[in-house]
Amino acid sequence: KSIFDKLGGFDPFFTIMEDFEFTKRLKKATKFKVLKSKALVSARKYEKNNYLKVNYANLIAMLMFWLNIHPEKIYTTYNSLIKN
Repeated sequence: KSIFDKLGGFDPFFTIMEDFEFTKRLKKATKFKVLKSKALVSARKYEKNNYLKVNYANLIAMLMFWLNIHPEKIYTTYNSLIKN
């Protein structure tokens, strides 16, 4: 939490992909390690969409992020690909 606060937390400019943007800043500021553990996540998107559709939308959002496309464009594109 102290590092999260020191880095200013999530940037409100990012309406989507805020975790990826924060991780980019985190990598520059400190060494960290991703722990191997299971996480329980909501199945809501998968219930309304199929597995491939959700993962395709995630891939497109990630590519757009790495191409520095504006977060609002990523957000609208992502939402056009899946049902929320």
